[in-house]
Amino acid sequence: MKRTQIYLRESQKKDLKILAAQKNQPLAELIREAVDRYIAENRGKAAGELITAAEGIWKDRDDIDSLDYVRGLRRELDARLKEEK
Repeated sequence: MKRTQIYLRESQKKDLKILAAQKNQPLAELIREAVDRYIAENRGKAAGELITAAEGIWKDRDDIDSLDYVRGLRRELDARLKEEK
């Protein structure tokens, strides 16, 4: 297994802790199960379907500015491309 770090909303963490206690399973196991289910549901879908499915997933988020986020990604890519030259 590979260790990874994710950020959860407080409500997600609270609900997952309750589920973990109810199922007598570690929190990490519940997250792995959810990821496995997500992968199984989306494996083999065409890229267009995945893009369409992702449409609007950040619309209700107020903790990020999507335009700033995209600009930051572009700056990082531009910097890497300059380094390769």
